[in-house]
Amino acid sequence: MRLSVIVIFLFVCSVLFYPQHRKKKYKHVRKTHRAVHILANAPVYSNRIDSMISYAKQFLGCPYGRRGTSPRGFDCAGFTQFVFRHFSLDIPRSSSAQAGVGTFVERQDIRKGDILFFKGRNSRSSRIGHVALVISADSGKVNMIHAASNGITVDNLDSLIYYRKRYLGARRVL
Repeated sequence: MRLSVIVIFLFVCSVLFYPQHRKKKYKHVRKTHRAVHILANAPVYSNRIDSMISYAKQFLGCPYGRRGTSPRGFDCAGFTQFVFRHFSLDIPRSSSAQAGVGTFVERQDIRKGDILFFKGRNSRSSRIGHVALVISADSGKVNMIHAASNGITVDNLDSLIYYRKRYLGARRVL
């Protein structure tokens, strides 16, 4: 009996006095998102883009999670935000808000590191509903990494009619 009381006392003390067990309280602060504009032609940023793509590929196979922003489950905009944030680039949380970041890129000028935007499930809508990160763009063949219903995956923009029909545009943040 005395041993069990001591064990319970130690457990309660560890929960109360060790910070890793405390719940964080967050104040709701409205955060403004600023695009970080970087000269994309500078060679030093080529390495940064390659690092970003390598980092993104580490999450291949992670599950899809509605409104997800972590490796436990990503949605499309949560994934791009997560990757960019790792490299100290603050982009908005939603795909439609991410479409306002950076500069517009013509289809033929897309290169790795750009962000692609698509209509959502309704192909007749003009609203942005999906976002992906370009990992390669060789000879007009654009490969992208994104959070799809089956998790983080790599797809070719032109080989899947679903995305080809829904493509809305691209933006360059880096």
